[in-house]
Amino acid sequence: MTRYWQPTSAGYLSRVSKELILEAVREGAGNEAARNIADLQKQVMAQRAEEMLVGKGWLPSLLRGNVQDEAQAAA
Repeated sequence: MTRYWQPTSAGYLSRVSKELILEAVREGAGNEAARNIADLQKQVMAQRAEEMLVGKGWLPSLLRGNVQDEAQAAA
């Protein structure tokens, strides 16, 4: 799925809560990156998060699927 979807500000990050944006950045770019944007306004936070997550392969839990299912499909 990471080949087809990226967490953009327009398509995802500006549509979820600040808490979910910070969670995404924590998972994809680390705790310090999340702390660096924690005090920003939501729109600015979403834009910065997009920049931080480019190329990281981060997906929201709904799009992650089951790792076992993916391994079985590849076999």
